Amino acid sequence: MPDVPTIEEGGVQGYEAGNWIGIAAPAGTPPAVIARLNKEIAEIQNSADFKSKADADGAEVVKFTPAEFTAFMERELEKWGRVVREAKIKAE
Repeated sequence: MPDVPTIEEGGVQGYEAGNWIGIAAPAGTPPAVIARLNKEIAEIQNSADFKSKADADGAEVVKFTPAEFTAFMERELEKWGRVVREAKIKAE
């Protein structure tokens, strides 16, 4: 859509939004189980089949360690929580 301006060209500076999918485990899951899940998920993400399907869907695969994913989720919760508070969004 070459004639449609970007959000920034439309006057909204610093706009950033996207969607993401992640896998989480219940609180208290033993570290060894988390490590095993992380290893298995990374192997799947590295497979040619997974990569080709992600590419076909236009998905960008980002690999996180468990600690990196926790930090990412905390940043997302803070960012979108601020949006909800400032916009006074209420669930109905």
